[in-house]
Amino acid sequence: MTYLSEAAIEQLILDQLGTFGYALSADAEIGPVSSVPAHGAYADFLLPMLMEGEVRIKDAEKFNEDAQ
Repeated sequence: MTYLSEAAIEQLILDQLGTFGYALSADAEIGPVSSVPAHGAYADFLLPMLMEGEVRIKDAEKFNEDAQ
C-alpha cells in the first residue's frame, strides 16, 4: 500500500489548484498584518457573516453543547 504524507497530499492539492489558475501566497505576504493585506482582520468580515447566518460552522451544535 502506498503511503502519502500530509505534506505530499498538500502539495498535490496545491499543484492541482495551480492548474486552475490559483496561486499560493504566504500569510506574511497577504495576511491582515502584512504590508499589503488581502483582507482585514478575520473578525471584521467573518464574525458578521457568522452572526448573519451567511457562514455556518460544521457541527455547530457540538460547540453549543460543550459551552454549557
